Amino acid sequence: MHEHLSQEDFTLFVVTLWAIRGARRKAMYEDIFQTPWSINGFIQSYIGELKAMWKPATASRTVTRSQPTHWIAPSVGLAKLNADAAVGRGGAYGTVGVICRNHQGLFLGASVVVFPNLSDPTTLEAMAIREALSLADDLYGRKIQVASDCKVAVDDKGRYGAIVHEIVQHKCTFHTCNIRHEFRSLNFEAHKLAKHALSLGAGRHVWLGQPNGLGFVLVNIVTE
Repeated sequence: MHEHLSQEDFTLFVVTLWAIRGARRKAMYEDIFQTPWSINGFIQSYIGELKAMWKPATASRTVTRSQPTHWIAPSVGLAKLNADAAVGRGGAYGTVGVICRNHQGLFLGASVVVFPNLSDPTTLEAMAIREALSLADDLYGRKIQVASDCKVAVDDKGRYGAIVHEIVQHKCTFHTCNIRHEFRSLNFEAHKLAKHALSLGAGRHVWLGQPNGLGFVLVNIVTE
């Protein structure tokens, strides 16, 4: 395929195979089931990021960039809320999880919501961003940064328009509110929390000040 396809088509071919393999593994080992639409959305989003990073090659040197795998602190004065979602076995319910830390990595709070009869991954990702803003309200945070590993949830104005509209309206109540995309490797804590929520009952669960009962959540992610 590499010999017969253009560089752009071959890249699309490889990313598509990778995304399908990843979706299959999530379904088999993590009970996370993704729709073909959400998988295609991930592929298009990832290809877009690759194109944004591509630069014309120079004759003198080639710069190699490695993807970070650790939590990235926000600017001083901002609280950061990492959000993610998970789908239960059989798609009978879905969960969202949010963890909030200050710029020094100190745990401020966390929340999860378990939704019966809601299993669309991208809808849940949008709900996770909405829950991040609700947790910020609980913590009286007015200057925040929200990180999600799903760009499609916020970029789409049709299928998720009602949720996006609510998020946009809620953003206006904060002094500073930035919502940005980060790779899954940077969003590992929220991912673990969303999976943990699969074992909880329906409704909203909140931890403020201390991550009691959440053994996988550190008090300070920078120093511990």
